[in-house]
Amino acid sequence: MLGGVEVCLTKPVPLDTYSGFYAAKAGYQHLDAKMALAFVRQRHGLTNGDLDRTHRQQAFLDSVMQQLKTEGVLNDLTKINSLLSVAKQYVITDSGWDLLDFATQMRGLNSGNLTFRTLPIKGYATIDGQDANEVDPAQIKQIVHDVFYPPAPSPATKSAAPKPSVTISDNPSQTTVDVYNGTSTSGLAGQVSTALVNDGYNPGLVGNSAALAATKVLYGTGSAASGKKIASMFGVTATASSTLAAGHVEIMLGAGATVPGASASASSSANAVPTTGAQGGAVNAKNGIPCVD
Repeated sequence: MLGGVEVCLTKPVPLDTYSGFYAAKAGYQHLDAKMALAFVRQRHGLTNGDLDRTHRQQAFLDSVMQQLKTEGVLNDLTKINSLLSVAKQYVITDSGWDLLDFATQMRGLNSGNLTFRTLPIKGYATIDGQDANEVDPAQIKQIVHDVFYPPAPSPATKSAAPKPSVTISDNPSQTTVDVYNGTSTSGLAGQVSTALVNDGYNPGLVGNSAALAATKVLYGTGSAASGKKIASMFGVTATASSTLAAGHVEIMLGAGATVPGASASASSSANAVPTTGAQGGAVNAKNGIPCVD
């Protein structure tokens, strides 16, 4: 249906016998279906292997979206349905993902608001004779969490009095914290979650709840110490819950709740995806088609 894609290469590419891809010149060029597949499959011969292949795949997706918009496919229900009927035969998606709704949302994407970022790796390794990329799961979780729940700017209102320091032994790395906002302060649940993650707790669900007059802290099996420690940050008493999952602590933020003072400064800025290192920088559209290796 697309008749190939437009790509942009930063340099000529010699023949890669594994994928079959090659390019005699750098710059913008049109690839037919066979060569487009080879383009997104190649990793041998690329400076950063799989990571450079990831950048190619990002560039490919951007090019496809630009072509769909340019040719008016996204504004033509008949063309969209025809495209999706083919996609459903060859593409596996998450259960419940409405492809038609997603295609409609794509109308709002353009080269000015679309950026692809590649999450960082710690280094390279050989596992069972196979090349692998090592990652830091905690770092990846933190970056993704901060992207979806960035801390809001601190309000200019008068700060609440510091909460009393209470020493309670707990194990943050084994505790997942769910936070629900029952206050009128927008984004407070996300700020509290980020502060606790910075203290070593695992990020859980973040959302809103009905208005609450006071903050409540509940804990599941095995999380009593963490529940009590977290409750002390808000000046309340933690309560055991038989319905809460083991290893979880649930915070229901009530009127007057603020970000725990001990971590407020640490949560003032989100962790961004690094732009240096093996994963390289972000892939940004240029004239609708980003240039990659």
